[in-house]
Amino acid sequence: GLGDVYKTQECYYQMESFDKLEELVDQIPDNSDILIELGERFQSVGMCDSAVKAFQKARDIKKAIDCCVLLNQWNLAVDLAERNNFAQIEGLLTVYANKLLEKKKKLECVELYRRANRNTEAAKLLSQIADDLVSKDANPVLIKKLFVMAALEVDLYKKRIIDATLTGQGMTTAKTLDSLITSDINTSADKALTNPWRGAEAWHFFILTQKHLYTGNYKSAMKTAMRLIEYELELDTKKVYSLVALAAYYNNHYKECSRAFVKLETLTTITLEEREKFEELAIQIFSKYSPDEPKCETYPCPGKQCREQVTEYDTHCRSCGVNFQVCVASGRSILAKEYYACKPCKHKMLEVEIQREGLRFCALCHAPIERKPVPGA
Repeated sequence: GLGDVYKTQECYYQMESFDKLEELVDQIPDNSDILIELGERFQSVGMCDSAVKAFQKARDIKKAIDCCVLLNQWNLAVDLAERNNFAQIEGLLTVYANKLLEKKKKLECVELYRRANRNTEAAKLLSQIADDLVSKDANPVLIKKLFVMAALEVDLYKKRIIDATLTGQGMTTAKTLDSLITSDINTSADKALTNPWRGAEAWHFFILTQKHLYTGNYKSAMKTAMRLIEYELELDTKKVYSLVALAAYYNNHYKECSRAFVKLETLTTITLEEREKFEELAIQIFSKYSPDEPKCETYPCPGKQCREQVTEYDTHCRSCGVNFQVCVASGRSILAKEYYACKPCKHKMLEVEIQREGLRFCALCHAPIERKPVPGA
């Protein structure tokens, strides 16, 4: 009888034989008070799944949800609440999130949102943390990591929506849905959601340019710096053109160096003292070197029906306007057909760069590289 079951569970609990207690849940009839006691015992030792199973069998959904909240299993709490029309969960989640934010525990709040599958909220918060660090001139590597995390959260959100809507439909529908969700996200005013990878790319190329400079690889430094021009909004114009000027100077490309100095000298955001320093430096350099364009390698433009030659430093074709994709491993424009596309972040790396660097992970998002070349640029 139930009296024996009660004694048995008491015995198992004292012996800390929790696997036996789990087996006991299946033997107890639904709606029994013993299930509530068992659930509370599982809860007291942090065994969330077992506690939820016992509470559900006892038909006490509220206790099951409270247990998930108490043990910080928000994804399970939200899932249970949605399946059982328990509307109060959103309020609980918001209250808990606000408490964390009041205590300035932003990363804990991100983790809460992630556990509750609130990917867009997590992404917005991660971007906010990254922006705060940018204003404090923090470590660029940390800033990049936060932007990568934010972008992955947005991608996760899109994937969840597609998976939930699709089940069993074809690839074309998936692509259509992806573009619909993207345009839906784009109507939101939040830049963290509209183009989630831009922040990560900007800081990635900013770090990569300096890595090339420090290793004396000036040609690659200049190629990557030219790519940075696309990220003025994310990085600020002074940061970008200071690196372009530096990389072009060391690469003996004085024409591009001169252009960068013109940009720096005409900035409206710098002090008079800074402007004078830029002008002084420009005079020192260009009284010694003429701002000419040096000989550089040229390639046929990969654009369809385009006959133009483009230089190794171009990020787009000046004739047909096609933009060249970028190799995140080197900062070079992709003008060859042999490259790898990273599945999680969809960015590309030239095969030769992967071999040269001996890369095993994506240079941008650090997902493991799957050794399958993607033909066609």
